[in-house]
Amino acid sequence: MEFQQNPDLSVVNSMIRQHKPKKIAKIGSGWSTEIASRACVKNREEGHQSQLITIDPHPSQRVKNEFDGLTSVIAKRVEEIPLEQITD
Repeated sequence: MEFQQNPDLSVVNSMIRQHKPKKIAKIGSGWSTEIASRACVKNREEGHQSQLITIDPHPSQRVKNEFDGLTSVIAKRVEEIPLEQITD
C-alpha cells in the first residue's frame, strides 16, 4: 500500500517530515509504523535524528526486522508501560 492512497498515512508522513520530532511513541505496528519509519529514515538522511518507538503486544517479525527507522519495539500492552519509558 502506498501512503499517498490513504489520507491518514499521508498525514503521518507529512507531520514527521515537516516537524522532525526527536521522539515519536506510537501504539500499534501496522502500516502507519512503516510510513513513520520511512519518514524517520528520510529525516535522518537530512541530519535530523528521530527516536521511533512502537508499543504492540504482538508485533510481527517484519516490524522487528525490516523497519530501519524504528528505534525500538515494546512488546507489551500500552497499559503496562510506565509513562517514563516513552517520555523524556
